[in-house]
Amino acid sequence: GYVRCNEILSKPLFSYIVLCICTFIQNFSVNGANNAVISTLERVFYLNSVQSGLFLALYDLATVFSAPLVGYLGSLYSSPIFFSLNMIIVSIGNILIASSNFINRNNKLNFNLDFTQNFLTFNNVLFQCYNDSLLNRENITDSICLKDEYSSSTSINAKFLLYSGNFINGIGSVALFTIGIIYIERIFPREKAAYCQGIYFAVGTVGGALGIVVTGRFLLVYTTLTPKQRLPSWLTPSHPLWIGCWWLPYFIYGSLCFLIGLFVSGLPNYEIPGKKHSINRNAIIISTVSAQQQYNRFVPFITKYFEYQHQLDTSTATLITGAIALLSVIIGCPIGAYFMNKFSWTPIQCARVCTIILIISSFLFLSLIFSCPELKFQYTSCSSMNTPCCQHIYHPVCNINEPHKMYLSPCHFGCINQTIITSNNTMLYSLCNCAEDTILSETVCRFRRIPCMTMFILTMIGATFLVFFTAFIQVPMLQVLLYSVSLPYQNMALAIRQTIVRVLGQTTGPLLFGYVFDQSCLVWLTDCYDRQTCKVYDNRRMSLSMALSGFSIRLISGIACSIVYFNWKFKHSNQNDISSNNLHMTSNEEHEITRF
Repeated sequence: GYVRCNEILSKPLFSYIVLCICTFIQNFSVNGANNAVISTLERVFYLNSVQSGLFLALYDLATVFSAPLVGYLGSLYSSPIFFSLNMIIVSIGNILIASSNFINRNNKLNFNLDFTQNFLTFNNVLFQCYNDSLLNRENITDSICLKDEYSSSTSINAKFLLYSGNFINGIGSVALFTIGIIYIERIFPREKAAYCQGIYFAVGTVGGALGIVVTGRFLLVYTTLTPKQRLPSWLTPSHPLWIGCWWLPYFIYGSLCFLIGLFVSGLPNYEIPGKKHSINRNAIIISTVSAQQQYNRFVPFITKYFEYQHQLDTSTATLITGAIALLSVIIGCPIGAYFMNKFSWTPIQCARVCTIILIISSFLFLSLIFSCPELKFQYTSCSSMNTPCCQHIYHPVCNINEPHKMYLSPCHFGCINQTIITSNNTMLYSLCNCAEDTILSETVCRFRRIPCMTMFILTMIGATFLVFFTAFIQVPMLQVLLYSVSLPYQNMALAIRQTIVRVLGQTTGPLLFGYVFDQSCLVWLTDCYDRQTCKVYDNRRMSLSMALSGFSIRLISGIACSIVYFNWKFKHSNQNDISSNNLHMTSNEEHEITRF
């Protein structure tokens, strides 16, 4: 039995399956979770879009430092050891991210259930200001900030733990996408390796897509794990104040990565063949083409785009994004590998195909140019006067007699009285200094309906094709790189490629898109120690900026790929001319010898 088990474990196919499981779980736990919870993290930690983009960028920045080292050491030591360390380090990063939830003093809503009804006890939303004079706005101070001794140290520590966890995830994620690719090259014949690498990429991306979907389901549970029966009737996953249980999946995924890491170290190592290939070795130029990978950091912001532009709750937005990525990648990666082998594409032909697809697909970003109206709030001179002491409150309420009139909070409308109807857990706000006879409530407000169904469908179709074409060119682009260097140097070549991709693309991508979102913000929420997060965006400006940014980046990637193609074509044509001239000279010499 032991001998039989050992034979199975030593088979290349078994090693390949285990490697696919590793990349699936890693992408499931890191890329999937990060893309799903990004808007929730903004609400929990009071992050603006640039700061949430920095959270994503740190993952890629970590690989900039670790990829060259891992690529170099991977050619010297056993590959399975690096796979094992990969998974264990990722598990540590996930646990750190989840732990930040218990350090942060955030804006969770706590409820007192002593009297069979729900009563808001934290972040009181009523108008309660200490002021010397309402005419002197600089002297208006939120009384909550005076009574509670807020300390920003816990917030800073929680944010540091959050960022550190994702940075550690980046360090641990390098081996599977550098050493892992070469590992597949060693255990399969070259004619099968392309198929296997295509499946390997597809499995990893499918893991990320499923991670988005599954993590989105966790967001249907409130962050304090409070049962829905004990929450106010108006506080549902579709409400802007809802905070899902974002931290729990990180604990689960981290534990799973640790267990897999212990197992994968037992895989056999394969010797490095010394076969070389006589193809152009300009790996640096080819690596620059992979700046199109900047698209990967567009995914979390397309989730946020769906959430705010089409007024979807976070869980539904992540479900749609995950479904688009899942279906497109399952089809795209294998089809790209099939076409490459079916038509025997050379590296030059692969570069040409990638150029055409990148340039054509750049126009798909223009489908984002159409926008839907954002939430409309009522503003009066009175509410503007109250705003300085309500900057830390975002609690939408509506006029019970005119539900279409929505206000940022009872505080903004100057309400100082709160009444609870125990029969249906409805809260009413009255005695408002902006209009004493007006009564406000959360219950009458209606949120998260798709206002523009046609634009929503067009956006989904454009995003689907965009992800499909990106998946389609993954294997051809990889082959351009792998066939450009000899096998002993492929680990290092992939590491250099990874570094350039991260520096030029995936590190700057989330910061760029985060900046685009912040520039379109209409309503900023500021807490007692000056942290800011955006609650309402200018949808027209957001859609236009996103469309033009994505189009420009994709078009630049296509131009970079065309440079590689024409560079190779020019060099090969020169080599053919030299070869034909040599052949012509040889034939003339033979003719002269014959005459002699």
